[in-house]
Parts: sequence; C-alpha cells; structure tokens
Amino acid sequence: MDPLGRFEPPKEITIVTIPQFSDMRFSKGATVTTKVDGYGRGDLRVMTTTGGWAFYTIAEKFQGGLQDLGEITDTLDQIEPPQSGYILGDKVQAIKAHVYAVKSRDDEPDHFIIVRVKEFGEQSDGTPTITLEYFYR
Repeated sequence: MDPLGRFEPPKEITIVTIPQFSDMRFSKGATVTTKVDGYGRGDLRVMTTTGGWAFYTIAEKFQGGLQDLGEITDTLDQIEPPQSGYILGDKVQAIKAHVYAVKSRDDEPDHFIIVRVKEFGEQSDGTPTITLEYFYR
C-alpha cells in the first residue's frame, strides 16, 4: 500500500495517451511501473489482445475493479459511478467511445475514476497506444 497522499489527483477532466501493457495510476495522472514494494502499481493495466484492446484489474495489486457503462455522451464529471458490479481479475474489452467506471486502489478508498476511450493509435516506433479521457472523483 502506498503512503496516504502520495499523489495529488487531477481535479479536472484529463486526457492521457499511454502505450500498450502500461499500468495507469489515475491519482498520479500517468503510467507507473510495477514494483515489488507496492509503490507504483496502477488502478488498471491497458493491453492489446488477439481480440483488440482490453483493460485488466487484478486483486493482487490492490485494485478495485472496473465496469463498462457503455457509450455515454455526458461529460465525465457528470457521470455517477455505480456502487457495485465491478469486475476484478478479468479482462474487459476497451471500446472506442465507451465509458468505464474504475474503483480506485484500496489505499485510495471511496474514490472512483470515470474513463472514456478516445482513440487508438501508435507511437513513432510502432508501439500501440490508447488515449483515455478521465475524471478522478
């Protein structure tokens, strides 16, 4: 578990582009590397699979889970996260324009992140990327 107050979460809707196989830590506003001591573990992992892009959360990393809310056009700061129904320990397909609710890590209790998939792309070296828009609440 991270020390309380380790990161200062963004207070506005934020857009980030990250490469495949990255762990995203929304309170930090960036990807993090997985370390043995627990510091740096993300809220979820983004990856490509044979079926396309996916999000993945696993309990061993103190993650809270996520769920696909479908295609919602409201601004992210207007979307209320559900209190239950989160998937943990499995992949959830990442679909362009879909909105996802993510429960924050166990050391950030009672926080949720609302995430929209904006687009898929690639870095100059050909590494696949995903662009997310999110609001940390």
